[in-house]
Amino acid sequence: MAIIAQVSTLLGIVCSVIIGVSQWGGDFIMGTLSLLLYISFQCSNGTLSLSHENMLKQIPLTIESALSRFNLTSKTVPYAVCNCHCTYRPIYTPGSSTPSYPTYCTNHPTPEKECKEVLLNAPPNGQRWPKKTYTYHDFNDYLTNLLARRDIETLMDQPCDDLMESLSSPPPQFIKNPFDAQFLHTFNSPEPGKLFVDWGDEGCYVFALHVDFFNPEGMTQRGASTSSGIISMACLNLPLDVRYKPENMYLAGIIPGPKQPSLENLNHYICPFITDLVASWERGVWYSITANHLNGHVMHSAVALVVCDLPAAHHLSALAGASSHFFLQCMQLLSQV
Repeated sequence: MAIIAQVSTLLGIVCSVIIGVSQWGGDFIMGTLSLLLYISFQCSNGTLSLSHENMLKQIPLTIESALSRFNLTSKTVPYAVCNCHCTYRPIYTPGSSTPSYPTYCTNHPTPEKECKEVLLNAPPNGQRWPKKTYTYHDFNDYLTNLLARRDIETLMDQPCDDLMESLSSPPPQFIKNPFDAQFLHTFNSPEPGKLFVDWGDEGCYVFALHVDFFNPEGMTQRGASTSSGIISMACLNLPLDVRYKPENMYLAGIIPGPKQPSLENLNHYICPFITDLVASWERGVWYSITANHLNGHVMHSAVALVVCDLPAAHHLSALAGASSHFFLQCMQLLSQV
């Protein structure tokens, strides 16, 4: 009986994760499987045996619960989002898993003006939820999943060891990976006079940050009507052939639409994972167990480079748009002074 429940759960996961069925479709498949099994197990008088009832209780009815059975879900934080793009981290009372948020936005788009936009819906049942959410995927949870794989952790530690051994050698004629470049050979840690990769037995990982925006509804003759964005990173310690595989990349979050955040508003979505990286950069993060360090290990992480197209690069740097001529006008004025 337990095998049937596990097979049904795996079938739902395969349909949702591998085939690419949406979450709604996956929930429909799980519900249909449970209904078909219920009908097939019914006796002639319409009742179920005790063993059949217990088995049906073991079959999850949603994809989310099915993924949790196999520990395939990642740690996420649902931020409330205002129309001004300010994000608010949930607050949990002791012993409760229900998040709470402020009712009004307290952001100041300008120093003299407070937003005061209502953040939460007011449904009849009294349970209030954010009008818009931004789901942040915990960076340390992502790195934990990488370090749980022995082959991946070995690959991630090797480049730092090779770099330390090559410091006294002349620079290579051809750059084959980021650790051959001069930047990482001179990239200092928070401790003065110490290279970032020189943490001894502690782990050191560098990442490439990607920010890009796309139109989920396709292009029209008048241009993009909606826009959403992704914030992701790839670990440069990994070899190129495995670095950009989906299971090895980090998706910090999907910036909700329907419009792209303007100017410095992008900072509200980048702030959660930058906060995690600051802690990892300044003092390191202790992981209680990894595949190669059963007694625990300290890890340090940093962003070494940013890979974006020109519009996203200007947006991430809080610069004027790529087509702006304001910079040239300023240079002309300065040349006349």
